Amino acid sequence: VDVTSRLRTLNDILEITTKPIIYDGDSGGTIEQFTFLVRTLERLGVSAVVIGDKNDDADFCEKISAGKAAQITEDFMIVARCKSLTNGEGENTGIRKCDAYIKAGADAILVQSNAETVDEVFAFIKRFRTEISVSKPIFLTVTTNADTNCFNDLNLDGNDVNGIIYANHLLRAAEPAMKDCARIILEEGQ
Repeated sequence: VDVTSRLRTLNDILEITTKPIIYDGDSGGTIEQFTFLVRTLERLGVSAVVIGDKNDDADFCEKISAGKAAQITEDFMIVARCKSLTNGEGENTGIRKCDAYIKAGADAILVQSNAETVDEVFAFIKRFRTEISVSKPIFLTVTTNADTNCFNDLNLDGNDVNGIIYANHLLRAAEPAMKDCARIILEEGQ
C-alpha cells in the first residue's frame, strides 16, 4: 500500500478516535521523503513514526536528525527500530547502533529481536539503561520469542521497558481455527 493510501486511512481513523497512533514508516524512504512524512504525520495528529535501521548507520542517523529538524512541535516522536542486537559473532552491536540513534535525536528505541529467547533482549535493555539512557523509552515487539510471557519476565528481571507491541498475535491465534474450518469444509463439503 502506498503512502498516499495509508495517509487517507490514517485521516479516516483520526476522524473517530483521539487515541495515540504510532505509524510504521518502514525505512523512512529518502531523507527528503522522511522529512515530508514527519511533517504530514504531525499535521494529521499522529503521535509517532517508527523507522527501521535497514540502511547503514550513518545514513539512518542523518535521516533521524533531518526528521527531528522537520518537526513543528516537541510532541511528535521518532522511534528508531533496531532489529539486530548482535552480529554473527555475538558482539552486541545493538548498543552501539542505538547510542548513535539517540545521539541523532531518536525519541525512543523499538527493539525487534529474532532471538529464540528473551535473554538477549534483557541483556540489551540492562546495558541500554546503564550505558545510554535511563529515561529514553524502550519498546519491544515480540516475534520469534512469542511464547515467553514478557510482562512477567520483565517484571521479574526488573527491566525497564515502556511498552510491548504484539503486532500480529491475533492473526497467529486465528490461523489454527481457520485451518480447521477449511479442513472440515473440504472433508464434509459444507
